[in-house]
Amino acid sequence: MEHEEKINTEKTREILFICYGNVHRSVLAEHIANKVLSVDDQYFAISRGIQGMNGYEKPKHSNLMQYEIQWKLTKKALDEIGVDTSFFKGKVSTYVTKSQIENAFRIIAMDKKTAEILKKEFPESENKIRLFESWIGGVDVSDCAESNDAEKHLRVNTSIVSNIRESLLSILKKEEN
Repeated sequence: MEHEEKINTEKTREILFICYGNVHRSVLAEHIANKVLSVDDQYFAISRGIQGMNGYEKPKHSNLMQYEIQWKLTKKALDEIGVDTSFFKGKVSTYVTKSQIENAFRIIAMDKKTAEILKKEFPESENKIRLFESWIGGVDVSDCAESNDAEKHLRVNTSIVSNIRESLLSILKKEEN
């Protein structure tokens, strides 16, 4: 069963990772989180974006692999830290809906700009919205869309992967209590 097909019940709680385009950072976070969460059937992760929602311009491309330079830099960074990138193949940028916001147990904005937009668009859910870097730790995971800096790509990808692997389950369990 695909993670996105799971029903959000009291037993399964949805962690919603959101970045601006749902092309890179939130997709990576979803993938790594579901690997970590596979040992615990209480949670599952999905990813979404802001672009395409409520008049926000859609991303230029719907998949990271279509952004030649960013794909090359991200693939190189993830290869360096041992993450198989094949999960990007089937992903298509999808914007977040109000019902997804309402049903999520926790909403993780990948950067400050995304967090601000989410709080503006969904003020009734502000108490569920967390900024990735302050919730799970690590460095800022700002958008790499316009960056040709290999160092930035490595830093952002490493932060997402390592912090989710090291901290996600313990943070979720702490929030349940």
